[in-house]
Amino acid sequence: MRRILGALFLTAALGAGAVSQGAEPPDPHFADVTLHLFTTGERQPIKEVGTFTSSLPLGKAGGLHRTLTITNESRGVSLVLLLGVSVTPSLAEDQVLHCVVLSTVTPKGSEPLRRAKDMAFNHPGEQLMELFADGTTGVRLALAVSASLSAQRAADAPSTFPPVNFLVRVEQWSGAQRVEIEDVQLQSLEGAQVTHEYKRKVPRWVEGETDAKDAVSLDDLPVLDLNSGTPTVKAGQNFSIALTPAEQEKQKKEMEKAAARDGSTVAGGGPKKPVEKPRRLVWDEEFYHLSITPVSIHPNELTINLVMRGQILDPATKLLAAPMDLSAEKSLQPGQAIPFYLTRDAAGGSQGFVAWVTPQWSVVPPPEPLPPGAWGGIPPEPSGSTP
Repeated sequence: MRRILGALFLTAALGAGAVSQGAEPPDPHFADVTLHLFTTGERQPIKEVGTFTSSLPLGKAGGLHRTLTITNESRGVSLVLLLGVSVTPSLAEDQVLHCVVLSTVTPKGSEPLRRAKDMAFNHPGEQLMELFADGTTGVRLALAVSASLSAQRAADAPSTFPPVNFLVRVEQWSGAQRVEIEDVQLQSLEGAQVTHEYKRKVPRWVEGETDAKDAVSLDDLPVLDLNSGTPTVKAGQNFSIALTPAEQEKQKKEMEKAAARDGSTVAGGGPKKPVEKPRRLVWDEEFYHLSITPVSIHPNELTINLVMRGQILDPATKLLAAPMDLSAEKSLQPGQAIPFYLTRDAAGGSQGFVAWVTPQWSVVPPPEPLPPGAWGGIPPEPSGSTP
């Protein structure tokens, strides 16, 4: 038994070495895994049950489910087995590829037998694992596993990205208040970065002098007389409108009431004339700027890097809050919406912008359904194939 399995291991190692010549650079996110299932036993030849291959994402399990019948022809006895195998590839810190193999073998009418093994693929070849040994038939069921970082995905990957549409819906959050401010569509061609910018100016009165570059003094504004025909102004021109006599009288009474409340009166009993301060109009600007860069794409998954910077008006102080920055990388499926939070914590809750990004692109049609018994992304190879 040892000599037979040792010869099988050597043959697989030589074959794997030959395949690796001239291969494409490996993809560090996927692993090509091949399961070679066979039976052997005392005075019995090695019999291949099947070979199954799949490209699996690192950290995600692929599985195989089969019903097998093992037979000892010389004894004339057989046994039906229900087999389940799970393989999870991962890359260790030393960059060695590992596969954790879990197996469950359930003989008909008996309790299941479970086994597990961590296989390290630091050299070419197959790792062996015995799944089941039956004393009645004298048959041993074994599994040979080979794995390597996927070069097939790198070879099959398109040289350019397909057109990708990004649906971007942005909300502004201020505690429990959430307002949708934009709903735009951006298109990336051949993996190019797409950008978008939003600005909103909010006026604010400032008493006295200010260093703001875009401050507007009321004294410098032309006064429009609405009583002398239809006034005209140029596009973008600032202006003011004179109060009507009734509005002027109302403003005078309000000033008198305010003066009576704070005691600012003169000797004659009339209200003291308030000290006039220059009053200027300042425009504060809320904004955000976002960029989306496609990083990699596979038939049903797109990885993007989103960078977002912005600044909001604090609803409590009515002043601009400190600028905020966000950089995040996420993987999305077609039509999947994922939020990106450019927010900060405040007394009333989160404040800032939240961008919901939904990518859309042409997806490769799904593969044909797996034959009965195959599951988890490891379909059987054509009959007569080898590892």
